[in-house]
Amino acid sequence: MAVFSKIFSLPLLALLLTQANALCYYPDGTPAPGDVPCTDSTANSVCCGTGYACLSNGICQATGDELKKPGATEFVRGSCTDKTFRSSSCPSFCGTPDQDNVSGGEGMAKCTNTDQDLYWCINAANLALQQNEDPCTDENAVVFFPASTSPKGTGANTGTGTGTSTTTPTSPAETSSTEQKSSSNGGVIGGAVGGSLGGLAIIGGLAFFFLRRRRGSSKSTIHEMDYTPVEPSSKISPSQVVDPMPPHTLVHEAPGSSYYEPAKTGHEQDAPMELPA
Repeated sequence: MAVFSKIFSLPLLALLLTQANALCYYPDGTPAPGDVPCTDSTANSVCCGTGYACLSNGICQATGDELKKPGATEFVRGSCTDKTFRSSSCPSFCGTPDQDNVSGGEGMAKCTNTDQDLYWCINAANLALQQNEDPCTDENAVVFFPASTSPKGTGANTGTGTGTSTTTPTSPAETSSTEQKSSSNGGVIGGAVGGSLGGLAIIGGLAFFFLRRRRGSSKSTIHEMDYTPVEPSSKISPSQVVDPMPPHTLVHEAPGSSYYEPAKTGHEQDAPMELPA
């Protein structure tokens, strides 16, 4: 009985050790020991297995020899570091109980007849739908991803056919936060540059105004000359009239005679007089 108890406890111990060492889990909480987190920079992350690349939309993409394995699909919904699968970092697709494989990875198919990033889960319901129509045309069957699906890395451990790689996808919240930070930094830089240019323009305008005003003031200045009136050497009354010519001597006429002669001024010579014989 003791031997049987030991034999029974060994598998249980191995299971407990596996769960204790597990880093990743499937949607129902089943450990995914072959998967590794795509990133360690966040609290939770998508997990993918060896040979699978982590895409930015949270899907695991098979690379190399993984595609050669029986039943392998190129795209797989992997696991997550959150055992409850409630973290926003965990895959939120292809994990419906009673419809999808919640205890392991699930294959996915990419829609090739559209430019949009569309996939559909390879489960029993969609395989039945595929018999009659393309699941990509059924909005209830497709999974839409608005972001790009470029590979971010490759896994390091062997998975169960549904693993992915070492980089976690960027969640919408993280993307929005990054865009807001970038926009905020652009606004601060733009504001600083604009403020500096505006200040320089104002300073330049004021300097030009004052310089122009100073030049105009210097041109309009009138220099007055000192004027000192010069007094004449002799005073002339307003009633006097200055005649530059010497005055003429008045002519006196003798009474009773029509003959007259000009008065002598002292400068003329006397006419010769005839003496009686």
